[in-house]
This record gives sequence, C-alpha cells and structure tokens, in this order.
Amino acid sequence: ANDCAQLLASLRTSNSTTVPALHPFEALKWPCISLPDATHVASLYAHRAINTVHKHTSDDVSAPLSFHNSEHSFPITKVSFDSIKCASSPKRKIRVGYVSPDFTSKHPLAFLMQDVFQYHNTDQFQIFLYSLSKADVCPEVNAIRAASHQFVEFSAGSNPQDISQKLIETDELDILIDLCGYAGTTKVAELMAAISGRIPIVSYMGFPGSTGAPYMDYMVCDPVVVPPALRRYYTERLIYMPHCYFVNSHKTCG
Repeated sequence: ANDCAQLLASLRTSNSTTVPALHPFEALKWPCISLPDATHVASLYAHRAINTVHKHTSDDVSAPLSFHNSEHSFPITKVSFDSIKCASSPKRKIRVGYVSPDFTSKHPLAFLMQDVFQYHNTDQFQIFLYSLSKADVCPEVNAIRAASHQFVEFSAGSNPQDISQKLIETDELDILIDLCGYAGTTKVAELMAAISGRIPIVSYMGFPGSTGAPYMDYMVCDPVVVPPALRRYYTERLIYMPHCYFVNSHKTCG
C-alpha cells in the first residue's frame, strides 16, 4: 500500500522535464495504477524523447497529458495525412518500414514475427526492416532477412536524426511500424519523435498500452487488448484486428 501511495504521489509531481521512476511497461502491471495514469506515465516518457531530439525546453513543447483517474477523452492525432505527398511516383510500390532493436534470437519478437513479413503482397509493397542493434544469425532472423526488400542494421551509437534521414530521405518510406514502443531502449522513442509528422507511424506488438505520444499516429490492437469502452484513454487512432492482434509463427502453432 505504501509503495502504491508513493508511486501515485510521484505521478502527481512529474512534469515535462522529469519522468517518474516508474517505467511505462511497469505501469501496466501495477494494480493500483489506473489506465489513465499508465498513459500519463507513457506521455512523460514521450515528451522526454521529444525534448531530447529537438533540444526543446519545457516552454517550447506542449505539456504531457494530465488526467489522473479522470474521464479524459483524447483527441485524435493532429497530423493531417491529406497534406503528406508521396515522395516518388504514386504508381510505385508502397514502402513499409518496420523498426526494432529485437531482431535477435535473444528476444521473442524474432520468433513471433519470423513468418509475418513473407505474407506481404510484393506486387504492392516493399518491406524495409531496420534493426537498432546487431542482428544475430539464427533461423528466425534469417527468415526475416529473406522476406525483406532491404534489411539495415544501425549501431548502438547511431543518432536518431541520422536514422530518420535514412528512412525518410534515402529510403522514402510511406509508413513506419514501431515493433518496440517502450519495451526497448529510449532510442526507439527518440527516433519516432524525430520522424514525427513526416510519415504516419504505427505502434504494434512491442508495447500493449498507449504510448501517450503526439508523434504516434496509430496503434494495432484488438477488442481484448483495448476494449472499446476504454478507447478514450489511448492517444492513437486504433486499428482493430477482427480476432487477435498478436501474431506467432504459423509453423510452431500446432
């Protein structure tokens, strides 16, 4: 009880220049942390990423969302996608990017996603995969590499701004899917903040809660993970899968 009281007190005093000791992923597990409070925690981490990338002060960026245990209803993303023009010919294939630090045998994501990429319609889509860590050699990662149009590894010291330039200006992505969220390093959030507003960004698989981030436009989910009655506590536009949003290797699901 005392731990919960201390956690809740720290949330009340957090602002855009500080983040609570509670990590967004941990916030989803504490029974005393409400869903609005969990999204508030995520929002604080999102704004830290914005401040880090753009070197803004607390006066230069909008304040994190504040709605402790309230019935706050989030606005939809402010980005107008009607104004985003295709960098190349509209007749070219749609370029979809996936980014994660977990294309490795040491993380379950590679096992779960190993068969997903091969099922994209290659007549319509080109798949670009970006690893934010050293991708090892294993059957799962090999399958992922083989299914991509391009597989790029970035070193641990890569600057988010430099990575965003590669994704946007060199590869000319049309949409980016974040497979990590707050499950990994802060670099992922900083990369998303650097790309904000330039192409649509989708949250999928890695983090099952709202990112609370103004730069995250969509979230893939299902009615179990995000019951429609709780939609108001998610800052993203929600893309509901008809059955289950979670994927697994079809070869290993007896």
